[in-house]
Amino acid sequence: MKPQAARILRLGVLALVLGGIAFLVAGAEIKAETYLAPASNHCVCRHNAQQKKQVANFGVYGYIQWKRTNLNGGTFTYHRVASIQENPWRYVEFGWTKNIVGDCAGVTAGSFCALAVYNSGAGDIGHAVAFTKVGHSYAAQYDPNTNRHWFYLDGANVWSVNAGFGQGTQVKAGGEVGRGVEQMNDVQISSLEYSINNGGNFQYVFWNGYQDAEQEDPYFNINGGLNDFFDHGP
Repeated sequence: MKPQAARILRLGVLALVLGGIAFLVAGAEIKAETYLAPASNHCVCRHNAQQKKQVANFGVYGYIQWKRTNLNGGTFTYHRVASIQENPWRYVEFGWTKNIVGDCAGVTAGSFCALAVYNSGAGDIGHAVAFTKVGHSYAAQYDPNTNRHWFYLDGANVWSVNAGFGQGTQVKAGGEVGRGVEQMNDVQISSLEYSINNGGNFQYVFWNGYQDAEQEDPYFNINGGLNDFFDHGP
């Protein structure tokens, strides 16, 4: 069963000239929890529900719905889009989280924030950004002039980092939880796009299809269309 797709926002074509752009550091850098790959679908560890597309890219974009989520005694729920270099493993991702393990410390009085995470070969590092509890567009774009990935919340630059790679080989999007008990609550990720280099100008194009990545029971994605889906569970 496919719920009605909610086409909310399209970034469209974006020519980036980032060399001299000043950016706002809206949060504090934090060391993310070490990733614990599930030994089984019902372990007390991180669980994902993600979709992927194998494609050369220089960034990723998506509109992510905000919903109230219940942690059910767990630690966090996180909904994001990611650009990934598979070998050697490097990535950037950006989305929002409800989190009680300190990832939002310093930018909000509550447990919600936008969260950028990167891995340049030395482990996962997170950077929290203040946001409002509504849907937002999230983007990460590589700039060869600065050798950095630039993170955009609703089109406004909020951070940048040297993530140790430029062109990715895969894009992903979806939900993640910390202990396998937290709620994803059918958060919709829509208007999925990735960045290509078109004659020296970067532009975003739609995914136009995806395939299952991690679908770790009781979490999975519900298809919504070629460029959107829902993070479901439990």
